[in-house]
Amino acid sequence: MELMLVVAIVGILAAIAIPAYKDYTIRSQAVESLDLMSNITNLVSIHYSNTGMLPVNNGSLGLPPPRAFRATT
Repeated sequence: MELMLVVAIVGILAAIAIPAYKDYTIRSQAVESLDLMSNITNLVSIHYSNTGMLPVNNGSLGLPPPRAFRATT
């Protein structure tokens, strides 16, 4: 009887913890993408202040082509 109670409690805790962990991983990926975008934003603003024009492609910023940026998940 006690073992069944322990299994039930562990099951309830797992049912709560798994969705919370999934939300945490999604939020951390979103924050990471914003951090990466801030670096690119700085490069664009420097390019614009130097040339008066927005960059036409990644190469003008010294970045790899768009296909080189891949999701890690």
